Amino acid sequence: MLNRTFFLLIFSISCIFTARSSYDMDEKSMIMKTYDEQYNIIDTTSLQIIYAHIMYDKVLGYKDIRYDILSIGKNNSIYDDLGEYRADSVFNSRAGEKFSPNYLKKLYTALDCRPEKSVKNFRDSTYYHVDIMTGQSYCYTEPLPVFQWKLEPDTTTVLGHICHKATTSWRGRDWTAWYSDIPHNDGPAKFSGLPGLILKMTDASGDHEYRALGIKKDVHPIGTYRDSDPIRMKRERFNALYEDHKVNFGKMFSTSGLVDMTPEKKAEMESRRLFFCPLELE
Repeated sequence: MLNRTFFLLIFSISCIFTARSSYDMDEKSMIMKTYDEQYNIIDTTSLQIIYAHIMYDKVLGYKDIRYDILSIGKNNSIYDDLGEYRADSVFNSRAGEKFSPNYLKKLYTALDCRPEKSVKNFRDSTYYHVDIMTGQSYCYTEPLPVFQWKLEPDTTTVLGHICHKATTSWRGRDWTAWYSDIPHNDGPAKFSGLPGLILKMTDASGDHEYRALGIKKDVHPIGTYRDSDPIRMKRERFNALYEDHKVNFGKMFSTSGLVDMTPEKKAEMESRRLFFCPLELE
């Protein structure tokens, strides 16, 4: 039995492929599992919002866009990678079938899957975040952030909904949010606490923008990885580790021993970094 970390190390050190199925070393095949078999169910969602998260890395000088989905339940919400969400749908619809690790690689590459996942627990007022770095899962839990929102008179329209403006400063960034008439005090990433669902957010520096692209009303369970055993740490340590993983990735790769390199190639690799645009600056 090999967990999802195995696929990260085998297929690519720079691209995460998450596998939450059993692996047969002799047959070299995997068994697709239902959502209930893959996850510890914590709630049932009836509303999902798809967001584009546009980020700018000032060092590399370019933007990256990732697509996420917020699934809102009665007491919990999960903010997940859209590719992972779509991959889970494939697994669920083909449960019991065998497939090769190469199929998994192609599926996760095509869907641009990323393992990052966040859970807001509104009953316990806690926030849980998990991600994979260099083949290992890490996580932290903290009190659900309380934002000091200032409600403004301005309005705009997002996806046909009249949205009202609110501003806040939080962990080193100044944010403008646009919240709708949809009666959920939730939003992308860690953000929540407004009179309605947040459909758009921008950071004053231009580093981050969240933009709702669509709203669904599917009813299905939501949960956290059943086979995940992440290393737990405080948020500050997690963020420092995440920065080191992104900024010093080339150096880590060049000294890993996974690939033979000439001295010239090694020096070139050590100077490389991954895209890095942190949400929190403090």
